[in-house]
Amino acid sequence: MTILPRVLVLVLVCLPALAAYGQAKHESASGPVTTVIGSLRSKVVFGPPGFGETPKTDSKVRVFYVQLQTPLTPAQLHLSPTGGAEPKSSYSEVQLWCGDRFDSCEKFLRTHINRAILASGVSAYALEANDVFPVTMTIGALDTQ
Repeated sequence: MTILPRVLVLVLVCLPALAAYGQAKHESASGPVTTVIGSLRSKVVFGPPGFGETPKTDSKVRVFYVQLQTPLTPAQLHLSPTGGAEPKSSYSEVQLWCGDRFDSCEKFLRTHINRAILASGVSAYALEANDVFPVTMTIGALDTQ
């Protein structure tokens, strides 16, 4: 199956699930569904409590992101205007968040690192200390090529 029919099937199957997805990483993780295609990557970074300010006591966490095949504009990512930050003209990486109710998500991500991936969900500008990349996505659906 080529990628376009897979994307169409994924979107049609996932739209009802995304509508019922409920609580996501951000309390206000709602908005239009965005689909991105690229290579799944991971990176280990400092986590709480200081997120690198106190390396001896800060934990290390693995973050997952998609290295996009083609950079996308804020409009293509369905990003709302920022409060004061000037958005870039395009983004080539999107950090992925599984959310609370997507149990198999992290296992899927760990299993498919460095593979082509298709992810759908609600994207937003980074807001929290554990947002490593400027754009994040709360995942609603995942697939590989």
